[in-house]
Amino acid sequence: MAYWLTTTILLTVHLLAMNLAAGGPVIAVWLLRHGEAGAALARWLLKWSLAGLAWGSLAGGATLLLPNEAMRAALARFPASAYWYALTELLFSLACVAILWRATAAMQRRRWLAWALAILASSNLLYHFPPWLSVLGRLVAEPRWGPPGTLQRRDVLKLIGTGEPLALTAHFALATFAVTAMAALWASTRMPAVDADDGPSDATLPVRGLALWALVPTLLQLPVGIWLLAAGSDRLRHAVMGGDPVASLCFIAALPAAFFLTQRLASLALGETDPAHIRRAGWHMLTTVLLMSGSLRGAREAPLTTGPTRPHLQGAAQSEADDPVAAESPAGVNSIG
Repeated sequence: MAYWLTTTILLTVHLLAMNLAAGGPVIAVWLLRHGEAGAALARWLLKWSLAGLAWGSLAGGATLLLPNEAMRAALARFPASAYWYALTELLFSLACVAILWRATAAMQRRRWLAWALAILASSNLLYHFPPWLSVLGRLVAEPRWGPPGTLQRRDVLKLIGTGEPLALTAHFALATFAVTAMAALWASTRMPAVDADDGPSDATLPVRGLALWALVPTLLQLPVGIWLLAAGSDRLRHAVMGGDPVASLCFIAALPAAFFLTQRLASLALGETDPAHIRRAGWHMLTTVLLMSGSLRGAREAPLTTGPTRPHLQGAAQSEADDPVAAESPAGVNSIG
């Protein structure tokens, strides 16, 4: 239980921080069109995107250093070049966000350049890290999943193309913009109001627009969640649907939290933009992410079930998604929630 709690907290911090890192540049550039107040909020968001990249990397690194032999074995299946490549991509996104942050005023006059840097930074993080980490997480939980031996790039791409990694990646991408918009909404409650010269519509549009940035991805999480349950491994589905008490209880508790979050965001989008309402929505989102992370961690640590399993195809190789051998190894962390 202590290991589950520790990894759940680390996963929650990692997810929220990387959500902010990946979604911050895009929403920050969108905010630049809303005058000085929007620019101030954009600068705040870019600064915290940089911090999110650092905190997310630290939380992920701390998870990798936990005493877990299955994690060590899974990490050893990737060549050293994969880690150098990942570091290069991380630094590239860091540089793009840093340029946006340092030159926010100039970017207001060169909007096309701001959008180019924002899309490069965000897409780079979303394309490279969630798919790879979703594969790593499943390899930790199920060591016999996928082809044996060292996984080359073509092997990883085949595994990424299977149902569960794709669904987890889509889930993370949607959460990225919902979490980032919620963070900007929260920050807006602590900033001065828009200048009256900008007109009443400019004073309310950023808040309502940010609410839509959070609401639409949150609504889309429902079909993506169904996809994840349908495409996920037998182990994941069995644990969440009652096979493991921790995973299923966290999942059940997360459902009303997600419902109330959606209700709050819809109210914000319709104009109920008082600070107390925004803060309540933020707490609902934090609770939802924490519970969903706990459910995923519980499912990853749940023992494998015996009985018939579903074969999963990875290119020319075919392996059992639920193998009794994997039950002998402790489960690790999946960095996608």
